[in-house]
Amino acid sequence: MQKEVSIMEKKISIFPLLLLFIFILFSGYLFYLNNSLKKELTAIKNENDRLSNLISTLDKAEGEQGNQPNNFPGLSDLNIRRFKKKGIADPANYIVDNLLKSPKLIPVEGTMGGTPYFDRSTTRILSKQWVYTVFSDGHFEGKALLKYEIADDQKINWKVIDYYLE
Repeated sequence: MQKEVSIMEKKISIFPLLLLFIFILFSGYLFYLNNSLKKELTAIKNENDRLSNLISTLDKAEGEQGNQPNNFPGLSDLNIRRFKKKGIADPANYIVDNLLKSPKLIPVEGTMGGTPYFDRSTTRILSKQWVYTVFSDGHFEGKALLKYEIADDQKINWKVIDYYLE
C-alpha cells in the first residue's frame, strides 16, 4: 500500500509542473502575439499619418482654389488644348461628369442602406492626370486621390491611388 501512495504522490506533483509548463508556453505565445500586433499597429499609424498629411495638403490646396464647382485650376491651357484635340470641348466638366458616373470607383461599400457617390462641388482636377474628390453615402465621408487618363477614343481610365475615411 505504501508504494501505491508514493506513486500517486508523484503523479500529483507532476500535474502542477505540467500546468506550469503549459502556462509558460501560453504566456510566450501571448507575448509574441502582442509584439506582432504592436508592430502592425505602428505600421498602420505611420500609414495613417502619411495619408493625413496628404489629405491636409489637398485640403489646403482646395481652400486656396475656392469652393466653386467649376473652378478647375489644375488644367493648364496646354492641357485643355490637348484634350480639345481629342474632341473634348469642355475637358474639366467632361472629366468630372465621367467620375460622377463611376461610383464603382469608390473603394468602400455604403453603410445603413446608403449608396456612395462622388461630390461634384469638392472634386478638383489637380493636373492632366490627377483628381482629388470627396465621396459619401450620407453616413460617412471620405476623400480620394485618383489618377486618370483619357484615351484617343475619349474613354477615361481611372485608378484610385489612395483614399481616407473621415
